[in-house]
Amino acid sequence: MVRGIGLRAAVDCGPLALFSEGQARAIVTVPAGRTEDLLAAAEAGGVAAREIGDVGGDRLVLDFDGGAVDGAVDELRRVWREALPRAVG
Repeated sequence: MVRGIGLRAAVDCGPLALFSEGQARAIVTVPAGRTEDLLAAAEAGGVAAREIGDVGGDRLVLDFDGGAVDGAVDELRRVWREALPRAVG
């Protein structure tokens, strides 16, 4: 399992749409140079798609309508890992 890979992206929705559990959207990564192939395949299948950023580094930097997230991947992983145990005591 790959760990510690960051993301730098910008999206045109707010945090509720971005972090909800709806099934209408996904972030997909492809190797450098294959973006146009993915976009063409999505278009051929009638799926809306666009490039939003780049994968790499050790930070998650995400700009969205009304704000931004900018954090170290290791710290964000720690917060995620501890959230449920903390919530249920």
